[in-house]
Amino acid sequence: MAFDTPEPSQVNGLNEYIVDPLFTIGETIDQETPEPEDDYTPPGIPDGMGAFALDEDTVRLLVNHELNAEDGYAYTLANGTELTGARVSYFDIDSETREIEEAGLAYDTIINRQGEVVDEASDLENMGI
Repeated sequence: MAFDTPEPSQVNGLNEYIVDPLFTIGETIDQETPEPEDDYTPPGIPDGMGAFALDEDTVRLLVNHELNAEDGYAYTLANGTELTGARVSYFDIDSETREIEEAGLAYDTIINRQGEVVDEASDLENMGI
C-alpha cells in the first residue's frame, strides 16, 4: 500500500491544473515493514527539490530540509553518528499511481571539506562542510 495524504491542497490550480499533494508535513510515511522505526516522518519545511527517473516505474524526488543545527529530530548515519539539523530526504513515487512507495534519508554518509567521513557533529562546524 502506497502513501498519499488525505489532506487537501493548500494551492489552487489555475487553467484546469490540478494540485494533488503527496504528503503534509507532520505525517509519517508507512514503509510497510514490520518495524515502526522504518517509517519516515519528513522534518521541517521542504525547501529545494529535484526529481529524476529512478527506473521506468519510479520517480525519485530529493527534498532539502533547511533546519538549524539543533532543530529537527536526530537521525543516524551508517557509522552510528547521530545528527540533527538540515538534511535531504528521498521520496520514491510510483509513476502511474503518483503515490509515495518509499521515503527516507537520502544518504547514510557525509564527507566534509577535508575529505573525511563525518563521525561527530563537530566535524561539520567551522567550515567543516
